[in-house]
Amino acid sequence: MELRESNTNRIEYIDVAKSIGIILVVFGHVIQGDNYPIPFAQQICYSIFSFHMPLFFIISGLCIKETKVFNLPTVKKMVKAYLIPYVVWTVVFIVLFQFEAVMKGTSILRFDNALFAHAISPCGLAPLWFLIALFFSEIITLSLKPFLKRTMVFIVLLVFLSMLTLMLSVWAFLIPNLNLVALNYLVGLCRIFPTTFFVILGYGLKEELGKCVGWNLKKRTIVIIILICLQTLLCCIENDKIDIHLFFVGNQLLYFPKAIIGSLIVIFLSQAIHSRLMTSIGNKTKEIMILHYPPFYWTLILRKVLGILFNPNLLGGLIISAVTLTGCYFIDKLLSRFKIWRFVMGKK
Repeated sequence: MELRESNTNRIEYIDVAKSIGIILVVFGHVIQGDNYPIPFAQQICYSIFSFHMPLFFIISGLCIKETKVFNLPTVKKMVKAYLIPYVVWTVVFIVLFQFEAVMKGTSILRFDNALFAHAISPCGLAPLWFLIALFFSEIITLSLKPFLKRTMVFIVLLVFLSMLTLMLSVWAFLIPNLNLVALNYLVGLCRIFPTTFFVILGYGLKEELGKCVGWNLKKRTIVIIILICLQTLLCCIENDKIDIHLFFVGNQLLYFPKAIIGSLIVIFLSQAIHSRLMTSIGNKTKEIMILHYPPFYWTLILRKVLGILFNPNLLGGLIISAVTLTGCYFIDKLLSRFKIWRFVMGKK
């Protein structure tokens, strides 16, 4: 099996892994809470959320080229790709949320409102938090890049970041008398450590994971089955709420193992999949991430309409997710012809 690259030097399995990741994100949000309450929805969501966002940060590390250095031109490109969409869509989200609140006779533009506190802090609004977190994590990784080729430095740095994450996940929330905005600033700052851990991990494992593309079907199947068994065992030990956006890591001892093993399952599986559809979805993960979530309530309306047609079950959840993904994909494809759309999405 050869490593396939497109004319734009995109590595196929990375795009496929991104597509699997965004499918899991959308499906998790479709069945989350009371949106479409299929049996065992909470357990499924907890299992997905244990690794789906770490997967994207690991993939980000895999995509850091050796020629990419920490300098002003690189930072400018990252500002265009991450920060401009983050700021623009944060404003759009807040305007839409405020409009909804005014229609209900209230307002979200208060410091004691969770949405507003997220928006004016590094915590960020879901799902936009991913953009600002990725910006800072990549900046830190690029600044440390010259040292990461030393195995000992790489290992020590990962141990340091993981230990700091686990300690802060307990201590940060014990600080008394923090108002909501201050708490969200703290969450945004603390979250830098786990997200940077995953980006550095992806960068450090890039060569080794690239070699795994050449595995035969038997070896790949055995490894994936073993990893699935390990992940299942860890989730059976404790399958609790994990939300890296709000810096909830669940069981501190199981957080990193579940995140890493789950991500590796997706990566190894993606290396065996060759699909233009999957790579196309993988090319639009940022756009789908932004468009699939409230305040774009067409997705919620869609779930309600299709929920009438499909009784809450796994198949119905998958169909609703597929329709949501398709809608987001074609909205972006339709609007990508306009420069302003490409600008606010951080496209080249």
